[in-house]
Amino acid sequence: MVGGNFSFNIGFNKGIKDKISESLDHQQIQTDFMPTVLSEVEIAQLDIESVYFIDQRKINSGLPIRYFINIAPEILLKNCKECGKFFLLDEYEFEFIQNKRCPYCNG
Repeated sequence: MVGGNFSFNIGFNKGIKDKISESLDHQQIQTDFMPTVLSEVEIAQLDIESVYFIDQRKINSGLPIRYFINIAPEILLKNCKECGKFFLLDEYEFEFIQNKRCPYCNG
């Protein structure tokens, strides 16, 4: 279930849960993507294990650092620090053990 009935399995405070629920509700009704925007204070309150970031400044100094939250912690993720792509942890580790590189960018 989504929105107000969505059960978050990690300890978000009410304000963060409300923002995520609003984004999820919007995506159920609209076809366009609406990101959840959090302040630096709200990001600092999150569990570091559930936050991922992509530093786009490596590509272009004018691009921002983008932060992502895993709202389904039972699904373990890994993101490549070179290309920023997300993978299921098991799949990434399997590829990395075999080839010693990211399956997308070979980084």
